[in-house]
Amino acid sequence: MADLTPPNGDFPAVPSHGGQYIQYNIFGNLFEITNKYRPPIMPIGRGAYGIVCSVLNSETKEMVAIKKIANAFDNHMDAKRTLREIKLLRHLDHENVIAIRDVIPPPLRREFSDVYIATELMDTDLHQIIRSNQGLSEEHCQYFMYQILRGLKYIHSANVIHRDLKPSNLLLNANCDLKICDFGLARPTAENELLTEYVVTRWYRAPELLLNSSDYTAAIDVWSVGCIFMELMNRKPLFPGKDHVHQMRLLTELLGTPTESDLGSVRNEDARRYIRQLAQHPRQPLESVFPHVNPMAIDLVDRMLTFDPTKRITVEQALAHPYLERLHDVADEPICTEPFSFDFEQQPLVEEQMKDMIYREAIALNPDSLLETTLTQLHQLGCNMDASLSVDSEGQMVDAGGTLMCLTLAAGGWQANLVVYLIEEFNVKSIDATQVSNVVNGCTTLFPIIGAIVADSFFGCFPVILISSCVSFLGLVLFTLTATLDSLRPPSCENGSSLCETPSKVQFAVLYASITLGSIGLGGTRFTIATMGANQFDKPKNQGIFFNWFFFAMYTAHVVSATAVVYIEDCVSWGLGFGLSALVNLIGLVIFSSGIHFYHRDKPQGSPFVNIARVVVASIRKWNVKLPPRREDYHYHNEGEAKTTPAAPKKSFRFLNSAALETEGDLKPDGSIARPWRLCTLQQVEDLKTIIRIFPLWSSSIFISTPIAIQMSLTVLQALKMDRHIGSHFKVPVGSVLVVVTIATCIALPIIDRILYPVWQKLTHKSPTPLQRLGIGHVLNITGMAVSALVESKRLKTAHGSKVPMFVMWLFPQLVLVGIGEAFHFPGELQFCYQEFPASLHTTATAMVAMIIAIAFYLSTALVDLVRRVTEWLPDDINEGRIDNVYWVVVVIGVLNFGYFLLCAKLYKYQNVKGVEDSSSSVSQG
Repeated sequence: MADLTPPNGDFPAVPSHGGQYIQYNIFGNLFEITNKYRPPIMPIGRGAYGIVCSVLNSETKEMVAIKKIANAFDNHMDAKRTLREIKLLRHLDHENVIAIRDVIPPPLRREFSDVYIATELMDTDLHQIIRSNQGLSEEHCQYFMYQILRGLKYIHSANVIHRDLKPSNLLLNANCDLKICDFGLARPTAENELLTEYVVTRWYRAPELLLNSSDYTAAIDVWSVGCIFMELMNRKPLFPGKDHVHQMRLLTELLGTPTESDLGSVRNEDARRYIRQLAQHPRQPLESVFPHVNPMAIDLVDRMLTFDPTKRITVEQALAHPYLERLHDVADEPICTEPFSFDFEQQPLVEEQMKDMIYREAIALNPDSLLETTLTQLHQLGCNMDASLSVDSEGQMVDAGGTLMCLTLAAGGWQANLVVYLIEEFNVKSIDATQVSNVVNGCTTLFPIIGAIVADSFFGCFPVILISSCVSFLGLVLFTLTATLDSLRPPSCENGSSLCETPSKVQFAVLYASITLGSIGLGGTRFTIATMGANQFDKPKNQGIFFNWFFFAMYTAHVVSATAVVYIEDCVSWGLGFGLSALVNLIGLVIFSSGIHFYHRDKPQGSPFVNIARVVVASIRKWNVKLPPRREDYHYHNEGEAKTTPAAPKKSFRFLNSAALETEGDLKPDGSIARPWRLCTLQQVEDLKTIIRIFPLWSSSIFISTPIAIQMSLTVLQALKMDRHIGSHFKVPVGSVLVVVTIATCIALPIIDRILYPVWQKLTHKSPTPLQRLGIGHVLNITGMAVSALVESKRLKTAHGSKVPMFVMWLFPQLVLVGIGEAFHFPGELQFCYQEFPASLHTTATAMVAMIIAIAFYLSTALVDLVRRVTEWLPDDINEGRIDNVYWVVVVIGVLNFGYFLLCAKLYKYQNVKGVEDSSSSVSQG
């Protein structure tokens, strides 16, 4: 190591940014760190990445090593490597893995260019020890090997391959404690993950890597350990190859030319042909070549340096080898309880995205830094209610709750009471009013699809939410005008009169304009906020928790709007109620806008629907092309995309695979696609297959929402005919009756999340999957509809046989059942769609839940219209009808649909198995 000691033994400390940071000039390099790190500072290493200094953390009284990565985002691959290493080190916690202490946030987010990573301070590395004159006993070497294997056991159990084990990446202290570092090249161990060929310094590279295989496993790390141990024993590299060819020659000269049996693990025919033409060498007995090495150690190394990776000894087997018997203790060799998620690797990340992700890692380790505390207080005070400013386990900030609650409360102010407003203020007949309400509800849940497409394809979530919030505000202003200006609504009906003046065309136009603007605003925000909120989290388990509390925030706001706001509209003034809704909408808009500099925003990837259409067209145009057995004939990536190697195309829906098959004329000389409607990437093909697989299950949810939509409209009509008095002075507003569903959901959600799911996990040793949650929702929904039919039958008997109408609280049990069912069904549906849909359709995935509800409302309208045409069950006076029969029809439909759901669930295979496991584990860890 070069002498990095300054001539005068010290580097002056210069305060910056109001004393919050300290700057040092380290040999012409600016080193700027937070003021909790106190001088003196000492440079201890430098490299192509930058410089490393040791310094004292005044808060923990610990000496740390801080590595500065200068201009960290100039090179895409280096930036991704830095991000990967930070995430991995934060996840891994083991005595033989270097521990991360800090990622220092930049003084100004907009000037974020250098990354400072603080880790444990170690004295040296194994490379320096090997090159030094310091003596190493066999016990030293044995202990070092044991610690490497002990650390690797933990790393591999976390679903991680290190891929760059070498002496310089093994740090040591004076007590001979060893820690593995530098995880920038790490990858998942799963065989179906995307793997790259650039791994491991050549001297420690396994033969499968020398042969350019991308199907390697954790066995490559074991090979590296064998090379490192022999280098320790010999004080020189075992295979110091000058290039790939020389490396392979050295390997075969010592270990022998691979046999035909060994070649069974080599899938590439060109690689097999290359090996067969090599000069033939017998395997030399290692005990003869290295007589000074313990024979038991030679036996262990011999098992590590096996050509065929499937026959190579594993880390667990190596730890149990007799050579390590005196050190081996299974009880003291822990494994990682939670596999590391490489999900962030699955999408091509641009510079700004990686910068955001590293910045959020820094904020997670420094939660009180910069403006975080001030921002939290500002957001929490913004709406006179819980703004639900959340920080997940990695510190990612989610400001979805406050905005969602305000916008939901504002929308509920007109939507929950729309039927009553149409009947009482615009003289619309009751059944017609419910039909209008159903159409409006369908629109408010259909429009999120349009918003999601726009967000995914062109602008991203943030602009769509911002514009939609403004549109919603304009709609509420118009609602307020219709309620306060007599010229914008017809005269009220006289008491007892059956002849009421209908609204004029202008009055209807203004009313429908306000409804349209309100529907567009609500549709463009509700589920887009869900996607933007989930995007703040990297781990599926935290996304699952977020979706639960997303619905809790939405339903809580709905309770307030359907009670307090509806009461003001019914008992005080429609204008005041709508005006308050407009004010709350404006507050939500301000809250959302105030976090503009802190959100993690994914950039739009272009329209995924165009890609889907291209797959269909391309597969049709190549329907007669024979599919080849070799995966090399498929098109994997477009120009500028990450050049990873996916697995072979899946066999399901094989006719679509031809869309990714490269044929003559499909590619330009530079490798880009010449005919985009004739050739697609394999990933685009697999994305379409995923959608096809999901569709049957998704469609089964339509007929769980249709009964809810019918119940909503009919319950309002039932409540109008029932006794709503509580005491002598209070009368329950009709628009507030349905709030029982919302209250039941709000109460059920935390009980389910914090009590029921943990108990389930404890009893079954498994957590409920999204599909199991959906199934429970189906059962509760059917039960609620059956209770509705029984209650209505009793209400009709009471209405015909008594002068005193039935008490409105008889409607509550059925509404409670449906509300609890929604607590299971809708979060499960939202999580299922978000996890299972392709990454390019994440925003659209959450909006697909809205599509379900929209179709359900339209189906409910069609079903009600059909019943009116063919039966006499739904007259204007429901006391003369048979609503109970309508409910029984809905029960039959629900039972048949539940059978369809069970069949689809039984046949379905999760596409994102890792996400399901992680989301399930959130039950106990949330």
